[in-house]
Amino acid sequence: MPELSAHARRVPLVLVLVATIIAAISALVSSRTTSSSRTPPANDDLRRALAIVDTTAVAATFPTASVELARLRAALPHTGFRVLANPYGQSAIGTIGIYVLPRALWLRQAQRNSAAEVFQALTGDGLRTYGPQQVRDGVVGDGLFDQPLSPSWTVQRGPIASVTRDPLVRYLAPASLRATGTGQPGASATTVTKSVVFARTAPIGTRYLLALYARSQRLSRPLEIDLRLNYRHSYQFFFGVSLYNGVLAPGVPAGTTSRWVPITVTAIAARPVRSIDIFLVNTGLQPLRGVAWLDYVVLRTSESPAPRVAQARRRISSAKRGAHTR
Repeated sequence: MPELSAHARRVPLVLVLVATIIAAISALVSSRTTSSSRTPPANDDLRRALAIVDTTAVAATFPTASVELARLRAALPHTGFRVLANPYGQSAIGTIGIYVLPRALWLRQAQRNSAAEVFQALTGDGLRTYGPQQVRDGVVGDGLFDQPLSPSWTVQRGPIASVTRDPLVRYLAPASLRATGTGQPGASATTVTKSVVFARTAPIGTRYLLALYARSQRLSRPLEIDLRLNYRHSYQFFFGVSLYNGVLAPGVPAGTTSRWVPITVTAIAARPVRSIDIFLVNTGLQPLRGVAWLDYVVLRTSESPAPRVAQARRRISSAKRGAHTR
């Protein structure tokens, strides 16, 4: 057999190399197309809804949920909307839930294992928008109170109140946490706390939502619920609020509630977060009488807001402030 020339031997090698490169490019394009096709369309739906509710940016407070709901249904008749009972509730997959407080608004769309969400807050600097972003709900370790309080929760048994599990009064969990005021003053507070330490430092802008249900009976004053973000050399407290009978109140409402009331603590990290502390009960030092029950404690975390949306809203807010100063 005649020996092949050097040029003839190189031709098959070049063809093999070209074929390998083409196959690699095709696989890359295919994987990108597949991953793109798996991206849920929820963010597009939320952005369209956000464009409707953004008209509230010039108001001092958000309209009521019913007003926002009517506006969204009229503008986007092919998208399903419903009012949520609380800010961490979920609507059916494919629909968008809306929850409104006087100075905060949530739009949530349930997905298979998480939810896409937009959160807006009216602050002293104007309207701030976070998202759309993916969020996950997680029940805090023993947030269902189906186990003894210790060691899952750290209990400081001060003289202001006694705390215990109560399997007879509960909402969604097998038992609730019951705090009973003694009516006595004291030098130390009664607290029930839990620390959550992160494997990696959470970035600036990370948002935390602590949510739970509570009810009270002849409670002499509101019972405080706090969330503390721990930074490297400092910390920051955020306080829980409840909305009961149209009244926004701190923590568990005073008096007697006829039903379970949702309570939320919203915290946005001003610095990188190393850990957080949940103060589920914090009586302070003043005497407390009556009983409070706490149930179904959920902590939700979402990373920094989508940059394009957040920056656009800041530019609009700055432009409005500039127009007023002219």
